[in-house]
Amino acid sequence: MAAVSPGPRFPSVSSPGPSTPCRSAEIRFWWPGDAPGSLSEWFADGATGPVEKRTDHYYPTGSPGLGVKLRSGNGPLEVKALAGEVKLPGGSRRAAIWARHEIPLGLVGGSTRNIAKSRRLRRFALSDGGPRECGADGDADCEIELAEVELEGSRWASLCFEAASPISDPLACLAPVWQSLRPPGLLGARLAGYPEFLLNVARLP
Repeated sequence: MAAVSPGPRFPSVSSPGPSTPCRSAEIRFWWPGDAPGSLSEWFADGATGPVEKRTDHYYPTGSPGLGVKLRSGNGPLEVKALAGEVKLPGGSRRAAIWARHEIPLGLVGGSTRNIAKSRRLRRFALSDGGPRECGADGDADCEIELAEVELEGSRWASLCFEAASPISDPLACLAPVWQSLRPPGLLGARLAGYPEFLLNVARLP
């Protein structure tokens, strides 16, 4: 079946992200310490751009379905709420569907949990021939992130497939890329978004 982009996409890496409310589809995996070697090698084949390093500040919400983040300690708060989960084609994995928007910083106070991240991306655009890898300067329908994460003295690795759109179904962007690639090394990984990671996964030994 032909894959056609259903709506607005991720801008180029050098462009600012959209500030309008949007929906995103995401499937995120976690490992304590380093990512499996087979996964790191697979990801390196198509990684674009330099490693991005930043520290994001997360406000505790007490819920695995609500995230409140201050990216790099600057700008408006990014808020995302879990709208549901949808089974991905061809297996038992499920993608989380999030509603995302921004609010002024002054509306929230209190302490944060700070996560230092080193991350790289692989970026894909959809076309009639299926997903094709695009560089840092092009628009993308779906991004794959491999990140090294440090939280309160502990180290984690995370792999995430994510697609976002303000008007269309983001799962229609994520599913073809997921079906086409199927990365190695996922056996034994924990599946969780950042809110659940902070609430439950990061507390595990």
